[in-house]
Amino acid sequence: MRLGAPVSAWFCGLCLIWAGAAFFGLPGAQALGIEARAVAAGEVWRLGTYALVHGAWWHLVANGVGIWMTGRWLERQVGSRTVAAVGLLGIAGGALGFLVTLALDPRLGPGMRCVGASGALSALLGFVTGHWPREQLRVYLFGLPLAVQGIWLGGLLVLLMALEATLWPQGTAYGAHLGAWGVGLLLGAIIDNR
Repeated sequence: MRLGAPVSAWFCGLCLIWAGAAFFGLPGAQALGIEARAVAAGEVWRLGTYALVHGAWWHLVANGVGIWMTGRWLERQVGSRTVAAVGLLGIAGGALGFLVTLALDPRLGPGMRCVGASGALSALLGFVTGHWPREQLRVYLFGLPLAVQGIWLGGLLVLLMALEATLWPQGTAYGAHLGAWGVGLLLGAIIDNR
């Protein structure tokens, strides 16, 4: 799959386009996030398009930087097709994870909305954990470089998701992060193109 630029760059570009649309008040951006009632009413496109819109500029920047850094590195390791598949399936897993937590967690209201590309990022990080569980990886946590085994990276991410679920259940879509990460972990474990 030759796109001329990394998949991560294309995806970040799409997010920027929609962020600009929302910033300038162009119609359509509000109809992209996941809302359980809207999905139940037949607006199933929201299960994928939620990844293109973000709640704030810092949200877009955080996800964009994470996808750019992780995606570019991962594309050099396993190729663009694999990264595109992991990202897209991660977005689907994130949507499913979000809807499951809405149904199971009484602290979340039915009007809660899910937006952001962190499902794609979570899937990429899950893939790294599943694909290289015993290898020493260099990662950046809050801008600080760390060297950790893939399995410990996965443990750290699960810990962060548990903190989200405990401390900020209504402020983060922790179910989307967990669902997407699980999809990435599974794909990383079963895809063998080392």
